[in-house]
Amino acid sequence: MKFAVQLNPQVSIDKPAPSLMPTLIEQVRVADATGFHAFSMGEHYNIPGLQRLHQVPALARLCAEVKNCAVGTAVTLLGLRHPVTVANELASLDVINNGKSFAAFGLGYRDDELNAFQLTKSQRFHRFVEGIEIIKRLWMEDHVSFEGKEFQIKDVTLDPKPSQKPRPPVWIAANSDTAVERAAKIGDGWIIGPHSAIDELERQVDLCRKAWSAAAKAGEPDLPIIRETFAWSSSIEPFILNGSKTKRWLIPRSSVGPSIGWQRIASSSARSKSASIKLRNTNNGSPRTICWSDSIGLPGWGRSTFWRRCGSSAKR
Repeated sequence: MKFAVQLNPQVSIDKPAPSLMPTLIEQVRVADATGFHAFSMGEHYNIPGLQRLHQVPALARLCAEVKNCAVGTAVTLLGLRHPVTVANELASLDVINNGKSFAAFGLGYRDDELNAFQLTKSQRFHRFVEGIEIIKRLWMEDHVSFEGKEFQIKDVTLDPKPSQKPRPPVWIAANSDTAVERAAKIGDGWIIGPHSAIDELERQVDLCRKAWSAAAKAGEPDLPIIRETFAWSSSIEPFILNGSKTKRWLIPRSSVGPSIGWQRIASSSARSKSASIKLRNTNNGSPRTICWSDSIGLPGWGRSTFWRRCGSSAKR
């Protein structure tokens, strides 16, 4: 099992812009030092009242802060972008991070973004599907030509290509059954969003694997999953989870870093696949932060990757 940190760069418009990058740098440094395997960031546009650093430039800057972590986009809204530009950006990101990267692409869902790019939902869909094929080819081939409904390119070569061979993995975001089947057919796996219910996931994972086999693809699809985490700045006693008091046990300080101690607090159903988990920062015996998330495990890198997306209750 591997763990990644899904960064949340979206903050209030009132936050000073010069403070945005230092916050992300601190998070990535800690993640890399404490054994996380990767970090990633999403992409959004046209969000009134909020601001966010743009995905690829921020990720490229953060690569300079890590020694071990892979870097990824989770997700890039490919239906809004031109695939030649995206292929070039993500190939460069892979080279910058020494061949340790992954790409996750999503269709998008916000009308404000469609309006900003003057696109219809139909256009966005066709751009998304065509874009994935174009990007994969540009990462592995020279003199690429493509004739589609939304994109037509002729004799295009991208250099440098990704350092990772044959190319970085491509994961597709999906919610509906049809979209999950499409993810299995056109991607290397399905990246599962933070809002999916456990029971529904079990059925859709089976659906994804069947679609993968039906497409005569070797191996198994990657199944990375994102789960959200929220942090508070003060202690909460007693800890109540799923309507009941929780059991407690300690994780040794050395397992997560030299200066941070963690107390792990889990519900009595902690051994079940739908167990909820709380983590309490007990640095120097003084509670600082409480985090929780609903998590499940799915059986390999990609196939059992967890993301932790952190937010602060004071800012949300």
